[in-house]
Amino acid sequence: MQPTRIPTPELIEAFFEEVAARGAFLGSDWGLEPGEELRALTSRGAERIDRRSIPDNTYLLARATFRSRELEVEFAFDNFNYHLDVRVARRSGTQLGMVVHELWLWMDALRVLEMDDAGWLTAPGRMRKEVARAARLLANYLLRIRLAGDADLERIEQELRGPVEAERLAWAEQDHLRTTALAAAAFRAKDFSRVVELLESVEWRLSPSEQKKLAYARGRA
Repeated sequence: MQPTRIPTPELIEAFFEEVAARGAFLGSDWGLEPGEELRALTSRGAERIDRRSIPDNTYLLARATFRSRELEVEFAFDNFNYHLDVRVARRSGTQLGMVVHELWLWMDALRVLEMDDAGWLTAPGRMRKEVARAARLLANYLLRIRLAGDADLERIEQELRGPVEAERLAWAEQDHLRTTALAAAAFRAKDFSRVVELLESVEWRLSPSEQKKLAYARGRA
């Protein structure tokens, strides 16, 4: 069971501080450019905010990135799932763009058995511990990810196609739930144009009642 009070500002601060400290080697050793952003999801969309003034009862997405033309690492945390996501993207010699996967998927494909589920990150101490663990895995295995040959990448893509598709569907369902929640708030505010904009973005997943709400909003937008 989740605790009744989750210290969101402290969690966000712990996230950014620990990523900056533990991920410093990504700049010094790999030449990746750091960046960060914090966004609040409101009825107007995802708005960038200052982490020193976090609003109450707001869905937040914190992201810290390290980037170059050939390699990208992203740490992400949100207070919807209270889970740390780490993604690694690297350029392929035969494909356009970057090949990107969650760190745990890379580890699984490389036969590294060091990943496990940390559960909800609802306390700053647990946040710092999990960021440190992810940074340690990156320090140990990022070179293997970077140097994987095209044949290895093709094998990884084939092995991960099932899990990636399952994850994509799970994220699509979460996006549907968040979007319809925002649409409900806009509907109560009689912002029907916003309702139409939101529901049309997930129209293929709408329930019959949500489709009726969309039709109603279209008639008044």
